[in-house]
Amino acid sequence: MIIAQRNEWPCIIDFEASGLGPSSYPIEVAWSLSDGSIKEHLINPDTAPTAEDWTGWDWNSQAVHGLAREYLLAHGENALAVASRMNESLRGTKVYSDNVAMDGFWCERLFCCVDFEMEFEILDYYELLRSFGLNSDPKIQQLRGTAARRVGGQMHRAGTDVRILFEMLILAETGSF
Repeated sequence: MIIAQRNEWPCIIDFEASGLGPSSYPIEVAWSLSDGSIKEHLINPDTAPTAEDWTGWDWNSQAVHGLAREYLLAHGENALAVASRMNESLRGTKVYSDNVAMDGFWCERLFCCVDFEMEFEILDYYELLRSFGLNSDPKIQQLRGTAARRVGGQMHRAGTDVRILFEMLILAETGSF
């Protein structure tokens, strides 16, 4: 797929979570829209209708993303509202993730807990990069490094990670990395 105009970018999604295990749950989500704008939302775990299932908290993961559960309880949004906004923004869209397995898992956890059906599809971000002829890990790592330096911000936060993936597409399209 070759992106012809900057107002027709693929949508990208990223989650941060309470951990990496089967009892982990989503705590932050960000996604880009086709115009390149980015939506970011913290999720209050206590607002999930099945919050008693959202018990897994990994202190190592907290050290990576920097989001404490107490902060999410004070500043996070209602899980139902976040899922609803995601469907409104992404309905019928193919959304790309650099980790389909994990982001897909956390997205399903979010949508299952609020009893919503996901109205968008999550696909492999690296398929987009392959469309630009980027098939080797060293080239992709070089691209990611350049994008991360250009974007700045705190790594392992959903909004920053989406910005980096988006910047990687811009750099891949222009070949300037």
